[in-house]
Amino acid sequence: MAIGANGVFSTTAVLKVGANNIVLRAIDSTGNYATDSFVVVRLNAALAIAAGGYHSLALRDDGTVEAWGANNSSQATVPNILNNDRVVAIAAGMYHSLALRDHGTVGAWGSNDYAQAAVPKTLNNGKIVAIAAGGYHNLVLRDDGTVGAWGANNSGQATVSDTLNNSKVVAIAAGGYHNLVLRDDGTVVAWGENGSGQATVPTTLNSRKVVAIAAGMYHSLALLDDGTIVAWGENGSGQATVPTTLNSGKVVAIAAGMYHSLALLDDGTVVGWGDHIYDQATAPETLNNGKTVAIAAGYAHSLALLDDGTVVAWGYKNYGQTTVPLDLGGTGK
Repeated sequence: MAIGANGVFSTTAVLKVGANNIVLRAIDSTGNYATDSFVVVRLNAALAIAAGGYHSLALRDDGTVEAWGANNSSQATVPNILNNDRVVAIAAGMYHSLALRDHGTVGAWGSNDYAQAAVPKTLNNGKIVAIAAGGYHNLVLRDDGTVGAWGANNSGQATVSDTLNNSKVVAIAAGGYHNLVLRDDGTVVAWGENGSGQATVPTTLNSRKVVAIAAGMYHSLALLDDGTIVAWGENGSGQATVPTTLNSGKVVAIAAGMYHSLALLDDGTVVGWGDHIYDQATAPETLNNGKTVAIAAGYAHSLALLDDGTVVAWGYKNYGQTTVPLDLGGTGK
């Protein structure tokens, strides 16, 4: 490689995803040399994010899945078998994870104490279009608008009523021990654990059109077509008390964690409320640049996906769940 009179040179290199250590060595005509090194990070843009109990997931733009955080049940160890398929959606439960392949089947891994990581063969028929992971159970939405469930069923959360499957469902959400579904007429149905009223849909929603739903551990959220939020269920940390600042009708997405809630506004900023013990409901100032396109809430941590495909995480960090990998724009592995 030739160096110009002014010391400028150019070259190309193929970078692997993640950190690349580049070493430069210059040698003059007498054999003297100087060496320098630096790190170049190649990013692999994320398309989607999911926050579990103590782990996090990201779906890359090449259809592969990256996981980090707690791995005591292998919930953050992505199965090699998924590398043979293109994943189009992800979901994270308390100690397990889900991935939806482009041919309509589901892969699951992690804790299997309640068979939550053992996808029933009757459901894996290539007709699944959406997935949701609860505390220890899961939901799937089929292409005909019907719902399937499996895993823990101590509160009936994995039992789907025949009545529900007589209507067309367009979205699903799984909480700690309860579920929400959104029907094509904009109404919401809930079932499962109801000790805090999380499965009792407010009557105020009967005359409103809901466009999105989110289920936390013991509380529920609904996003209305006017950009406002209705919340119900456990409210010990204020997670079901929607900030009045959100009444302006600018919310475009919602997420519910253990005891906190998040909202994404139409200007790309994030608002959080509820439990702040680990700052999980306090969005970092770096997100005020209006570049957030998706949000996710875990047990006590939160994730944001930016428009450049990088991921930001905050909140409880003891298991590395907020240490975003290098290739996703973070400082981690």
